[in-house]
Amino acid sequence: MKRILYFLCAAVLLCTACTSKTPAPVTVTESPTEAPEETPIALIPSVSESADTSSSSVKPAETETAGSLKPEQEVGEVTSIRRYVSSSDMFSEPYLPELVLNPDGTFVLTENLFEGMGHYSGTYTAEDYNLTLHVSSVDFSGFAGDDVKEIRFEALTEDVLQLMDDLCGSMKFDTWYRAEE
Repeated sequence: MKRILYFLCAAVLLCTACTSKTPAPVTVTESPTEAPEETPIALIPSVSESADTSSSSVKPAETETAGSLKPEQEVGEVTSIRRYVSSSDMFSEPYLPELVLNPDGTFVLTENLFEGMGHYSGTYTAEDYNLTLHVSSVDFSGFAGDDVKEIRFEALTEDVLQLMDDLCGSMKFDTWYRAEE
């Protein structure tokens, strides 16, 4: 009986302590919510005004300058077999996804399916900083990415590509490094 009384007293004390602390956060949150409401109202006109002036004053020379923000390295012409390997932390040797580019314009991408390895194959185009794989055959089905028809990479440097699509194990923005032959 004493245990039940102690338990009830402890519960009442906890409830009292909890309810006495509740008003403090409410008071604290009331003042910050007032400040952000005023800030966006003051910023909205200046943001929209600057957006209007920048879009109407873009000149061809400025567009070319903006283009210089791209990486210095293009994908370039593939004159010998190139091999790129995914750096994803999800996989280890020998289960790393791999891309092989052949000089004849064909590719084979070996993808980790989490239950084995699958292959995409077809042709590719390299234009400036973009590498586009045009998938003509896939040797797996029933896995994510089995219906992919195009896989895009962007060159970050001469030896580094960034995947721009989700496949199965490989995800958008995964980094692939050129493997030494």
